[in-house]
Amino acid sequence: FVQEAAYEEVEVRPFSKIEPHNYSHIPSDKLYFYTETIVPTSRIKSLIFYGFKKSCHDRYKFDSKAEKDFATILESETSKDVLRWLRPSPSQFKIYWGHESREYRPDFVVETMDKIYMVEVKAEDETDDKEVLEKAIAGIAYCDTCNKYGEQNHSKGWNYLLIPHTAINLNRSFDLLADRYALTREMIEAKRVRVSHAADSEQPHLIDDDLWDTEMAV
Repeated sequence: FVQEAAYEEVEVRPFSKIEPHNYSHIPSDKLYFYTETIVPTSRIKSLIFYGFKKSCHDRYKFDSKAEKDFATILESETSKDVLRWLRPSPSQFKIYWGHESREYRPDFVVETMDKIYMVEVKAEDETDDKEVLEKAIAGIAYCDTCNKYGEQNHSKGWNYLLIPHTAINLNRSFDLLADRYALTREMIEAKRVRVSHAADSEQPHLIDDDLWDTEMAV
């Protein structure tokens, strides 16, 4: 059972500073070009990558091979619609979930010619997990607030994407992934219903029915 989350509406301003990452790095340590193959892939999380052309920072760390490959897709010629992207620093957003006790930081933010996307990359078997969907609720609420601002100020709309790691293939474009893995309030409710029907009678609902009667918090 997921308890009702309490959110206050976020204040959205038209311009926001891109906050830096503070990666610890010894000058003698090697930096890795982002397309370089890393074996074993478990090493990726401990390495720093460079060479990005569209990103808002010059160096990034990744939590998984899927995240690294997704960055490669954003940089690729097949994703010409991507203007710029970033992996948000811990201080970039103030998005809270779990009764405002836990902070959510999305994996990526991607700007295209006509939209901005908040993106979460997850293992395929985790995309229906309670915690993942609670974070998605907070992310979608943030996007909704940005869209309210956008309607009044003629700026780009925001969408939320939840992409399973199995969908990230270097031959795919960002446009394809954005079209296929956009997540909405209605889709999360459908996930809740599907999981509830498949579960034993003793298993609680994945998402509380009243969870969407909340606002975004900063």
